Amino acid sequence: MTTPLPSLSSLIGPLNTLVRAISDFEASLGTSVVSQTSTDGKVTVVVNGDGRVVSITIDPSLIAAGDNVALANSVKAVANVALAAAIAQSAAKAVTFATGLQLPGLPDYGVPQPDFAGFGPAVTLVNQTALDNNPCNKARTFQCSSGPVHATIDSDRRIVTLVIDAPLSEDITFLQASLVDAINCAIGQSNTPPTDVHDGVGGIVGRTFGFENLVLYANGAINTGPTLQLLGVGCQGFGTMGNAGTQGTTLGQSSNFGSIVSRAPVIIGSLTPVVLPVLQVSANFPTTVLNPISLGTNAHASAAPAYYRSITLGGGSQLTVTAGVYFTDSLDLETNSKIIVDATNGPVVFWVKNSFIFKGAFVDKAGVFPRIWVGYLGTTGVTLVTPYQGSLVAPNAQITLPSVGAPKHVGSFHALHLQVGPGQTICHHPFEIPFQNIPGRA
Repeated sequence: MTTPLPSLSSLIGPLNTLVRAISDFEASLGTSVVSQTSTDGKVTVVVNGDGRVVSITIDPSLIAAGDNVALANSVKAVANVALAAAIAQSAAKAVTFATGLQLPGLPDYGVPQPDFAGFGPAVTLVNQTALDNNPCNKARTFQCSSGPVHATIDSDRRIVTLVIDAPLSEDITFLQASLVDAINCAIGQSNTPPTDVHDGVGGIVGRTFGFENLVLYANGAINTGPTLQLLGVGCQGFGTMGNAGTQGTTLGQSSNFGSIVSRAPVIIGSLTPVVLPVLQVSANFPTTVLNPISLGTNAHASAAPAYYRSITLGGGSQLTVTAGVYFTDSLDLETNSKIIVDATNGPVVFWVKNSFIFKGAFVDKAGVFPRIWVGYLGTTGVTLVTPYQGSLVAPNAQITLPSVGAPKHVGSFHALHLQVGPGQTICHHPFEIPFQNIPGRA
């Protein structure tokens, strides 16, 4: 007589515990690092347990030599060794973690399978299906550029090609940041491939889109003006927009874009519905609140990651921020003000509780694309008066992207509602941290 399967109600608690354990384990991987240095000691690459490049350090003598090809080859070789070591280290930790999991209704690792009816064949089928559809087994490459650097990564997160434009930039900080940005961007694409990985299938079949794949996202309605140009990463190819709501997706005439996916009104390809994530996000604000930051006209200041009652930047002022998580009740960037992102030690995340005004700019200290993500939790709409570069998530409000000039709106924009002005060119630049792992999330 076979053992009956456990009841659904008995699994809910243990499964929630399991989900939390896996989430905590994934978050812990980012805290471990692997450092690799070239044999001549002139190139050092640091990679974390998530398989992301933390830093690249180049000896100034290599810049002075002016050989961009030799420098690119050296960085590529060292980075590949560091990436492989970090991935192997994380894989070993994952094995140790997995063997200690208490799976509801299932035996411990190494113990014979239970005698639930049909359990053995089901395990065999799931294993084979997972292996057959593993995107890491596909011969695919992913390209990204940042400044003078162009990186191509394969499905195993190995750098296939690395090109640095000649002549070499004399700003070594800018070049190092560009290398990190281009490699991590390509790695991010390899982790969440933007196109269907199933061989021989046309269109999109049973596809699940993540936030990392979407340039524009709404949980209610999308309305765009005419002649929208929605472009992909690096302003190459066309980008994807998605509407998980039921209030309609209205697109202006003479527009160019990639895929449009919507929960109710839009059907893609061979009449197969497309699954979109639901934008639900909140944050754990600290209990300790620091005094407001208020900069007058043309003032300069810096601030460490913390919870500030409010952050206000007057016209022409500049606030320098560093790697970490910032919390504030309101964030106000007035005309010509700037938040300078010093991403030497990692990206910057802002959580804004009630009010967000954007008339300024996010600028990276090294001159590359700013590594910044803003989560706005208020309900009052946000209008991006000036070109916005970065990621913005507003689950409870409308984001309005009016027509702007150079350098255009670049990043990703996910909201309850989206209003896009006419004649736009919007380029996709996904944030380097997966949506579910954004620091500070509740």
